[in-house]
Amino acid sequence: MSEKVKFIIPCVFLVLYVSCGKEIVNEDIYGYWQLENKVEFKDLAFTKLEFLNDSDIWIDPVVNDSIYHYTHISIQNDSLILTDYWKRTSVYEVGKLKDNILVIKNFPGVNSDLRFKKFISIPERFIGETHYAKNLSEDSLDIIIKSDFSEYYYDDGKEAHILTHAEKEEARAILKSYLENKEYLNDDDYFNDDAFPFNQYIRQYTSYYQNNQLFVNIQLSVLWHSNDGYTSLKKEPHYVDDGGPGFAFARINLTEKKVIDFMTNGFA
Repeated sequence: MSEKVKFIIPCVFLVLYVSCGKEIVNEDIYGYWQLENKVEFKDLAFTKLEFLNDSDIWIDPVVNDSIYHYTHISIQNDSLILTDYWKRTSVYEVGKLKDNILVIKNFPGVNSDLRFKKFISIPERFIGETHYAKNLSEDSLDIIIKSDFSEYYYDDGKEAHILTHAEKEEARAILKSYLENKEYLNDDDYFNDDAFPFNQYIRQYTSYYQNNQLFVNIQLSVLWHSNDGYTSLKKEPHYVDDGGPGFAFARINLTEKKVIDFMTNGFA
């Protein structure tokens, strides 16, 4: 056997070994995924994945007010590449992507692989359900909208801002005092007189700068209807027409530390 043939044979076996070592079917990435195995995270966690299409990807770590939105996904060899709104990329190693199983290897801050199971479509238990604020723990009632979608809600002259935890806590305290002291009774809107207590509302926070002042918009709801439960509250504000005082809106000037607008919904 020639030296050339002797060299080719082990190379062929090496290629076959490498290609068979991981099972990756790129198009299988699309769908809804849930983490199956129990792992301990130190920082960022991936527990729920929604790969809706090439430009709409949601990663939910199920840490109250956080969610991650990506605008592009690709798989190159064994690398899962996610690109966000600001063109920043994150790369993760795929150990397996086949037969409704996704394994991400060497995830930072985790001592084992992440193993996800795929739902072909939205899990049936999530379809068309009404969810209630009263069923949430108190520390889950405040949600900062962090997705880039929040930037689309502002007119010219307003610069979108994602609240820090400290800023959210400050806005929360101002609104809580406003509602608990029933300061809304001092305005001319009689609809506001029947506002619900502070902790009966889910509170979604978006914010923006205008004229060098920081404003916080807060959507308040006693219930919401969605196909993916708590996750939907993190994606974008939920606006409701009518519905009475179970739905409300507040605007806070955080620079001046006061509520400047409060309104509950009327009835249809």
